[in-house]
Amino acid sequence: RNLSARKAIRNRILGLYRKRNNIVHGSESQEITAEDVTWLRKTVHHLIRAIIKRRSEFEDTEGNYTIATRLEDRKLTDGTA
Repeated sequence: RNLSARKAIRNRILGLYRKRNNIVHGSESQEITAEDVTWLRKTVHHLIRAIIKRRSEFEDTEGNYTIATRLEDRKLTDGTA
């Protein structure tokens, strides 16, 4: 909903990804909690629903799905794209 909330979500996802890497690559024993899994599933669910709801914003004039390009462009602008 706002920049600080998006950053908090990103940081939590990055933290979970680091835990995953440590588990998979065996460098460290870390625990993924049931709360982590529940939170991540809920977050992915909300993301998918938002993308579906706003899918017309991610299509170009030929109807091609361009979410990756749109998100990359948004990073390079002031964030209002």
